[in-house]
Amino acid sequence: MFSIVIPTLKKNIKVLNMLLQQLVEDDCIAEIILIDNTTNGFEYPNEKVKVIVPKKNQYVNPAWNLGVLNSSCDYIGLVNDDLIFPKNFFVQILGYLEKNKNIGYMGLEPIDKTEENAFNDYPQERKLYFDFVEKRSLSFGSAMFFRKENYYKIPEKLKVFCGDDFLFYKALENGYKNVKICNSGVLHLHALTSSLKSFDKIKYNDQVLYSQMNPNYVFCDRDVFSFVERIFSISHSYDKKHIKICFLGLKIKFKRKF
Repeated sequence: MFSIVIPTLKKNIKVLNMLLQQLVEDDCIAEIILIDNTTNGFEYPNEKVKVIVPKKNQYVNPAWNLGVLNSSCDYIGLVNDDLIFPKNFFVQILGYLEKNKNIGYMGLEPIDKTEENAFNDYPQERKLYFDFVEKRSLSFGSAMFFRKENYYKIPEKLKVFCGDDFLFYKALENGYKNVKICNSGVLHLHALTSSLKSFDKIKYNDQVLYSQMNPNYVFCDRDVFSFVERIFSISHSYDKKHIKICFLGLKIKFKRKF
């Protein structure tokens, strides 16, 4: 079963409560460890939800470390506080991890920003597909799943950015394969907390520090990169039979010729 770790600054309580309700009702999830980085405290009326209130804001990456350290399950999910999953999502992820011992981390393929009013009708069922990936996508760290024994403690000096990069490439270095979760149907508000101006300097420093750890890291403004990707991008469908082109928000799909 899963231990789910969620750092939060509680910027959208409505969506956070919807997420917690969904996780509590899922039989694949044994516990939800909520790291309350506001330090104000949080109560949820279910014993599955375990709240940790640090003395000061732990930020994202140290909160992940703290949550994994306090988890009790063999399988872990690091989940943002501003998304909702299809109801049959976790059983498929757990099944894949149980059958494939050579997996480092599973993360989301790029997903579009969702408006909050869509959260009331998130997909009830979804058929997931999985594909090996050599580079971390922009949405990969929004929700990551793995065996606890394969977790690498993120350096404490990395606060907000690059924790997912660190985990992703550590797994590759140690001979594991990383997987992107395709056709996920996950609804995501995107950067609900990390987009705050107060985090800009921290995010910049994170990238400077991580580029010193990993010379192959491409230093960039992720928000700008995400915007450019929405203007023009080329990708493959999950079954590799089609090529998808996005230009100025217009998505076109072409059948590949083999």
